[in-house]
Amino acid sequence: MSAPRTTSGRPHGLLILIAVVGVGMLASIGLLRWGWTRVEAADERLHALREAAPKDPMVRVDKWLLYSEPQIQNRLAKLRFSSLHPGLITHRVVRTDGPAEIWGVDLSGAHPARIEREGLVVTVVLPEPRLLGHGELSGMNADLVPDYQADSKIPDPKERAQLLCEHFLGGLREAFEKDIEGAQLLFRFEGQGAAAPATGDERG
Repeated sequence: MSAPRTTSGRPHGLLILIAVVGVGMLASIGLLRWGWTRVEAADERLHALREAAPKDPMVRVDKWLLYSEPQIQNRLAKLRFSSLHPGLITHRVVRTDGPAEIWGVDLSGAHPARIEREGLVVTVVLPEPRLLGHGELSGMNADLVPDYQADSKIPDPKERAQLLCEHFLGGLREAFEKDIEGAQLLFRFEGQGAAAPATGDERG
């Protein structure tokens, strides 16, 4: 009587491995098709929104202002140095005969800027930089404020204020000018407020 034939079981293991890989590939293909279908659907919705958007650039600027003006005011409010110094601080003037002067743009109002519109051009109008107070600054942003000696050449504070505003509202500006052909978002500083008479240390 011959001994029964034995098998190692390896062919069965190989078949199982092939089956697992096959199922995984099918699942991956299914997921890819599902994901691509979702991408196509999103593209179709975006295309539909673009088609439904007003074609007249003037009307589109009207719509943009309706939703974006609150964002502009909110972003400007975030540029306030502190509750004690609710302004965009541009620089300090260090004096030997008294406390340092603190200069900047007053952003203390509920709506820091006035928004003007002329055609496709939207202008954010802010107060001119002026003397806001005297003393030292403290806090995490104090080191970012440049100091100038009183007898040195002091750069125009409007230039620094312009750069800061363009930086913090740059994304909004870029999207606006890219989305609406011919549109522009500009900044202007005007008016001359009375200088704050406060003296002594004013820590933020």
